[in-house]
Amino acid sequence: MNDEFPLPRFRKPPVSEVALGVQFPAVLNPVHLGLYYQRVKARFPKFQVQPPVAPSLETFGVSPTFDIQIQTMGLQSRMWFLSEDEDSLIQLQSDRLSSTGAAVKKEVLIRILMRCTRSL
Repeated sequence: MNDEFPLPRFRKPPVSEVALGVQFPAVLNPVHLGLYYQRVKARFPKFQVQPPVAPSLETFGVSPTFDIQIQTMGLQSRMWFLSEDEDSLIQLQSDRLSSTGAAVKKEVLIRILMRCTRSL
């Protein structure tokens, strides 16, 4: 970091949304997604079925490529679990978990990620 231009410190940081996600080998199936929903349903009572997000791998020092894939949803889907006010969202599919929203605490996400990675 350049000490010539230090970063500002805020008493109330101007953050409107927090996002955290992890991608892992495809180990979850639709039964796992349903069991997970049972655990979070009280805080995330709404749900939506979405098409899955294709796996992505971030590479550095390599020129970006353009790729087109056509996929059918089939049994593998991505679930959106939404809070009542729809300000917080957990997305879960066979190979990824992500969350956005101010109401989801970092500690909760870390526990979820630790549980998911234990089964790998």
